Amino acid sequence: MCKYCQEDFDGWYKPLDKNAHICIFDKPHEKILNIDWYGHKMKININYCPMCGRKLEEK
Repeated sequence: MCKYCQEDFDGWYKPLDKNAHICIFDKPHEKILNIDWYGHKMKININYCPMCGRKLEEK
């Protein structure tokens, strides 16, 4: 488990990049990689952490 796929005490995930353009969101029954890169927005369903490769569990 790494600092990018583990939520903190307030329920937030650490952004994957320095400017918080890419981060993991925890929705009920799905994990989403949210990308907002200079006006281009994408939401991608993921099963594994893109940083450490850990399988993300459903809640």
